[in-house]
This record gives sequence, structure tokens and C-alpha cells, in this order.
Amino acid sequence: MNIEKVASNIRKFRELRNYTQEVMAVELGMTQAGYSRIEKGEVEISIQKLDKIAKVLETNVENILGFDEKIVFNQQHSNNYSAVKEHSQVNINVDLKEIHQLYDRLLAEKDKRIAALEKRIERLESKQ
Repeated sequence: MNIEKVASNIRKFRELRNYTQEVMAVELGMTQAGYSRIEKGEVEISIQKLDKIAKVLETNVENILGFDEKIVFNQQHSNNYSAVKEHSQVNINVDLKEIHQLYDRLLAEKDKRIAALEKRIERLESKQ
């Protein structure tokens, strides 16, 4: 697998998680510009860095390397309608469960960020 494909898969995973590049950079202890270079495929990614990225994205390296947007977005093409219908039904069930889990994670992340912002505001107000 080439670096451009891995970089593209990382970007797609990040977007599906609704994370910004800045959030990723902070979680990885790097600058946003440095992280952006990863998604652009401008730098080689070590397996250790890829593992850290996978953890931030709440997945594993295998899922990033094997990511296929056609499956995620249920864009299967086939001449056999019944095979597509049967396969699509399975994907819809899995996707709905995954979407629900992602929704729950996003809500939890939102609450976490709001709490962090409230603490920052409190600290700033107490200094004034």
C-alpha cells in the first residue's frame, strides 16, 4: 500500500469521526502543519505513529490500511440485483450500529470539549 492511500484513509477516518486536523495534532503531540503533512502523504509514517493515529481515531491499524469507502458508504456495484439487495441489507444493519456508536462517541467528545472549555473560562475569569 502506498503512502498516498494510507494518508487518504487516515483523512477519511478523521472526517468520519468529525475530528479536525488540529484535534488530531494535539492528541498526537504535534503541530497542525505537521499533521497536515501526514494526510497529504508528504511524510513517511512509522508503524508506531500509525498506531497512535489509529488509537486517536478509535480504531486499529488494520482498519485504516483496509479502509474501503465503497463499503462504508454502501456503494456496491453489481449486475445481480438480489446479491446487491442481500449484501446491502447486511451493510445497512452494520452501518446503523456503527453510526449509532459513532454518534455516541461524538456526543461524549462534545461534552468533554465543553467541560474543558468551561474550565478554561473559569481559570481565565479567576485571573481577572
